[in-house]
Amino acid sequence: MKKNSMTIRSVTFAAVAGLSLAIAAPGAIAVAQDGAIGQPQDAQTANINFTQKGKLTIFKRDLGGGQATEGTGVVVENAPGTALEGVKFKIQKVNVDLSKAENWNKLSELTAAGALQKGIDQSFQELEGTTDQDGKVEFTQLPVGIYVVTETEAPQGVIKGAPFVVSVPFTDANGTKWNYEPVVYPKNTKAEASKEVSDANKQQGDDITYTVKTPTPALVRNQSVKKYVITDDYDESKVTPKKDGIKLTIAGEEIPSDNYSVEDTDGQITITFTNFEMLNAHPSSQVVTTIPATVKAQGEIKNSAGVTFNNPNNENEIEDVTIPTNEVFSYYGEVNVVKEDANEAGKPLQGAKFKVYRSDDTTCGNGDDVRIFEDKTFETDPQGKLKIEGLHATNIEDNNKIINKTFCLEEVEAPAGYVTPKDENAWHSFKIEATPNKEGDKVVSGGTIEAASVTIKNTKQSTPKLPMTGGMGVGILAAIGAAIVAAGAWFARRTARN
Repeated sequence: MKKNSMTIRSVTFAAVAGLSLAIAAPGAIAVAQDGAIGQPQDAQTANINFTQKGKLTIFKRDLGGGQATEGTGVVVENAPGTALEGVKFKIQKVNVDLSKAENWNKLSELTAAGALQKGIDQSFQELEGTTDQDGKVEFTQLPVGIYVVTETEAPQGVIKGAPFVVSVPFTDANGTKWNYEPVVYPKNTKAEASKEVSDANKQQGDDITYTVKTPTPALVRNQSVKKYVITDDYDESKVTPKKDGIKLTIAGEEIPSDNYSVEDTDGQITITFTNFEMLNAHPSSQVVTTIPATVKAQGEIKNSAGVTFNNPNNENEIEDVTIPTNEVFSYYGEVNVVKEDANEAGKPLQGAKFKVYRSDDTTCGNGDDVRIFEDKTFETDPQGKLKIEGLHATNIEDNNKIINKTFCLEEVEAPAGYVTPKDENAWHSFKIEATPNKEGDKVVSGGTIEAASVTIKNTKQSTPKLPMTGGMGVGILAAIGAAIVAAGAWFARRTARN
């Protein structure tokens, strides 16, 4: 019996120690942790005690891009990685009677899929548990047997590991004692995708640039990427992406365009890989996608993206990993100009002409202003009004960068009959203020953009002086008439005397 017991111990050790300690890879290390976290009972020698209940402790770790290492079945001191909270596990007992020696044959080669094919022991109700803040979950009161452990749920961005097999009891590192409380350290990676927007100093009609950074999964052994789809959701009412301008790189190297296809449908860009060679050559890396888009309307412009790829840890399952990015926002508003007569309140002036500039400070007309809408001069309508749309916010750019810029109006021509202002009098400043909508620290849809208002007044031109008429002219005529009358009277008297 002693010889048989040693065989059982060796097979059990091989079955579990052969699992991987890997990033997002199949397997785990199951170890008898004497004096370590979990404090297993004293390992028992000699024959298996089939009446004793066992316990399985799982510590879920994020290896964070570290390299995969083969399990050795020894205690893992200071296990690498960080704890992963919120990972849900399911444990099922396999329909294998370990009291029969023949059932130990080829146990070292047993995979999770193979174990499940042997059937589930219906006398044992499957258990579920979720890791706590320490990445720990325990399953207690386990009868002696073979168990399949499956990750059923994981937090966003966590790539679920493959199901693995563990036995209760398990042999210690030396293969000399039975441990009824094994501890396992399955490893995962927490992959993240991100989104950026570059819209500084871009107005309506200009191109802004979206940058999407998506992860490639970690790979071990013969794993490979077989599916990789990047999506970019945009607001088709406000921007128009340029398909021909899209570029992808990985590890600083441009990915040839014949490695993927690009579709633009219903406000979504979809980039589908058809050649995975460069992705498989760069596991645990990033694909950087740049998408130029033309701004065509004002308002709050929201954009988000994401990536979907096959989970390389679950080759036998139809399971994809989808990782969304953060949302990014751009803000565009308008200015409303009113032109009036300076001396006649409420009298609108048509035909005043303006150019628009951007100032990177708060001063206009100091020589460092940059003209925008270069090919356009704006003119007031018959109501003396002018609306200029599609102006970038002056307090926020590139999604969340706080700035303090100014827009400037230069009056280049006054309405006919009015004075065109000169020097500093020709310049008028205004700002476009955006207020993002927040839920806690997170920016969400619903931000507002305050329109600017500017009222500008003109004075009439001076006109030539007209000849004077009225009181003074009539007096002169009267005096001339009186003189004529007097002269006539004098000549009449003189004639009478003669």
